[in-house]
Order: sequence, then C-alpha cells, then structure tokens
Amino acid sequence: MNSISFSGLGSGIDTQSLIQQLMQIERRPITLLEQRQSSISSQQAAWETFTTYLSALQSQTSTLSTASGFQSYQATMSENSIVTLSLSSSATPGNYEVEVLAVAESGQAMSSAQSSSTTALGISGEALVNGEQISITTTDDLLDIRDKINNANAGVSAWIMDVSETEKRLMITAQAEGDNSLDLKASGSTDIWSSLGFVTSASNIKNSISGGADSDDFSSRTTAIGTLLGLSSAASGTVTIGDKTVSIDLANDSLEDIQNAIDTAAPTGVTTSIVSTTENGETVQTLRIQGTTTFADSNNVLRTLGILESRSATESTAE
Repeated sequence: MNSISFSGLGSGIDTQSLIQQLMQIERRPITLLEQRQSSISSQQAAWETFTTYLSALQSQTSTLSTASGFQSYQATMSENSIVTLSLSSSATPGNYEVEVLAVAESGQAMSSAQSSSTTALGISGEALVNGEQISITTTDDLLDIRDKINNANAGVSAWIMDVSETEKRLMITAQAEGDNSLDLKASGSTDIWSSLGFVTSASNIKNSISGGADSDDFSSRTTAIGTLLGLSSAASGTVTIGDKTVSIDLANDSLEDIQNAIDTAAPTGVTTSIVSTTENGETVQTLRIQGTTTFADSNNVLRTLGILESRSATESTAE
C-alpha cells in the first residue's frame, strides 16, 4: 500500500521543513560543543608536538651547561690508512699537514762471519723466529740453518751473503715492515742467536713500561709457556727480579705459576699482574712486573718470556 504525505495540507504551511529547522536550532549547542572539542584536540596535539621538540632541544643543548661542551671538536682527514687521529678537550682548531720524513723498514739481522757456508758449526739447541721454533743440530752449517729458518714460515727470508771467498754471513730479513717485524728469541739454555753472532750476551728490557716490564703476549694464562711456544726442551733456571731470585721452569710453568712464584719471593716494592687484551677478536695474556727494572737472566728464561731481549750485535758495534 502506497503512502502519500501532504505537508501543510489545509493550512498552506510547510510543517515538515519547520520541524527540521526547529530541531537544528535545538541541536545548535551540541554542534558548537563538538566543534570546540575538535579544536581542543587539535591544540592538544600541537602542544604534544611542541613538547617533543622542546625536549629534543633541551637534550641537544644540555652539554652547553658545562665548559667542556664548548670544547668539543671533530677531526677528519683524507688518508685514514696512513695516520689516525685522536682528540681531547685541549685540541686547537685548525688544519694540519703531516709530512712523512721516513718510512718503516723491514727488520734485518746479520750473523757473525764464517769461513764457509758448508762447514758444520757444532751448535745445537732450539730458538724462535717470530714465535716459530727451529731446532739446530751440531752437524748443521749455514745453508742448513738458512733452510730451517725459511721452512719455519715465520714471515722472514734467510739468505747467505758472500762477502768474500772466506767470509760468509747468514742474513735474515723480515717480510713485513716495522720495528717489531723481526723477533729472534732464545728458547733454551743455549742462545743459538748469540752463538751465531746475531746478538750479544748483553740484554735490554724488551717490553718496557713505566717502572717495570711486560712479557710477550701469550694465548693462555694457565698453559705452560713451553707448550704455548711449541718447545720440546723449554728453558728453566733461577732468575733475578729486583732484589730476589725466582726459580722458573718454562716446561711446566704458566703465566699464573710464574706470577705466583714472583709474589712468593716478594721482591721489595714489586707487584705483578696478568693483563688481558683483545684485538681483532683475539685475546692475549701478558705478565706485567712493576716496581723494578732490575732483571738478571738464567738459561734464557726471561728472554723466552720476552721480558728481556738480547742486544743486536750490529747495534753493539755501532755504539
């Protein structure tokens, strides 16, 4: 059934439109409140954004409340592979140029003169080249020792220099560059390098620190030194540290054992520690002895540890 609506029938007044307008007038306060609510929400969002920006500004400017905040600098350079930079609060702003006056050279050592490169030298014992062990027998001549050094894969090259028909010298040259590129270390009771004339019997502190010395780096603090170095006949003896003597057996003693032995002997004013450092993902251990620079070796124990090193024969001659 269809429905028909006649607005204003009889009176001529559009009552439906009138009612709708009256309803809109009645709803006017609600509409105004809704508009005000929307405006307040927009203002609230704006204040929250402002608060966020203000907090960030406060964080960035907090360093300006101290003098050090005005002493911060940034350093950049074009060739980071050659020179590295570090900054401090006392840095002076400016542009700097670095001039290379000398470049690092490969380490090199020379033996004493021998009349022949094929005559047995009558020397026997163990020695280390850049941490790699070589074993010398009494029947070895200069050529044999050269080959053993080259076969040790120690990052060095050994060769015979023919000075004359009756003067032959064994030369060892590091393949890398720098002061520490060549390390010839005694590792037994016989100092092979001294016997061959590469070094003298005199010694220096190898890894000097303020008021003391460090050993070489080792991969463990609890494993015997002889085992870490792969020595079949590690040195042992009674060494002097400060004003006390200490018995050390590298075949059985680890860094911790040696530290305990020194602490038990209690040299006056001497303290010991084992320092761990990590570089390129590898952690190494170093025995640190502080409070004395007085060391006396026995059977090359301290030389094997890297606390002392034999003086270069060429250095001694130059002096």
